[in-house]
Amino acid sequence: MHLNIADIRNYTGTDDEFIVKLFDKFLAHVRDDMANLKLQTEAKNWNVVKSASHQMLSSARIFSMKKIIELHEKIEKDCINNLTDNVPEMVNELTRLYEEAISEINSLKNTLVS
Repeated sequence: MHLNIADIRNYTGTDDEFIVKLFDKFLAHVRDDMANLKLQTEAKNWNVVKSASHQMLSSARIFSMKKIIELHEKIEKDCINNLTDNVPEMVNELTRLYEEAISEINSLKNTLVS
């Protein structure tokens, strides 16, 4: 994943204390958001999948998660175009990438608050 704190500072224009608050907010919701995305994917609720994926984009952009951004955009586009065969695979990849991101954020967070 390789989050870059300099990119995050440039994007948010804020100090480390605020970035830690953003991290905390992200960490509080990301697993529930991913569980919902996975559930909706399994149920083939493509409009909900599209919306849920779109909503998750803002955090990914704030933290410059390029691979995650690309996958969310592709999922959204494929759902709009009713090309959903690969969506479950992409959601599984998102799950893996978000787990990496959670680990990295926790590490970064520890360096910012110490």
